[in-house]
Amino acid sequence: MLHSEFNSRKRSQCTPPATREPTFTDFPLYNDSMLSDAILIHGWDPNFYNSKIKNGSPDGIAWSHRSEFIEELSKRYNLKYYNLPGFAGTPEPDMKEYDVEDYSKDFAKWKKINSPNAKLIIGYSFGGAVALVNKALMKDPTPTILISPAIMRGESMKSEIGGGIKKFVPNIIENQLKHLYQLLMSRYYREGTPFLRKTYNIIVRRDLRYLLDKINPNELLLIYGENDTDTSWKLVEKIAIKNSIGHHIIQNGQHNIGQTNPIEIIKQIDGFITQ
Repeated sequence: MLHSEFNSRKRSQCTPPATREPTFTDFPLYNDSMLSDAILIHGWDPNFYNSKIKNGSPDGIAWSHRSEFIEELSKRYNLKYYNLPGFAGTPEPDMKEYDVEDYSKDFAKWKKINSPNAKLIIGYSFGGAVALVNKALMKDPTPTILISPAIMRGESMKSEIGGGIKKFVPNIIENQLKHLYQLLMSRYYREGTPFLRKTYNIIVRRDLRYLLDKINPNELLLIYGENDTDTSWKLVEKIAIKNSIGHHIIQNGQHNIGQTNPIEIIKQIDGFITQ
């Protein structure tokens, strides 16, 4: 359902009998959701690699830089935090690497144990990719919102330069040069463990747009920043519109809309969950 339809539904359901316009404080009062679980899946942030996390850190540490968003969301839901293996104190698996599907399978197992009846799933950036795989391939019917999701990443100039190395050097030293290049140019790679480095090199190249053909559009909402260059709306716009998937684009927003536009995102969540 599109943004304009969300707004019309919110006005019809939330406007009180008096003639005043509804204020933001009108929106949290949904009795059936106050005690329901909402699951949050964080993104790929080196600040929350296990090597950066102190013992005893709270489950929601990977959302600590989005405090206003979390504060407002916690007024509506009992928040459950799924932390990616390798992040926020969750141990790495006994494997050399993961792909997005591996994270999604791990999430599905976690959800079955920790929040089987969650009313909402929210994935941010790479967490959005995990949530999309869970929706499309695991067939999870839980309403799902993807914020700045890493469905596909545009190649940056750095990636183009790095990818061009193979054209000029023998294969025998290509991997060594690539490793040195990433140590210099990518914090995501440089600060990671061997598992995180190998995994990052896999997931950053994934194109998950085909999954948008496999979901029920009424169960998914996409929220992007207009000027997001990390995970651009323009890369998924055509296929999202073709499949009538609800979306909201935040004017002048970038990848960090969770920090800069929390109230606008919360209003979109309210509208989506009550449609």
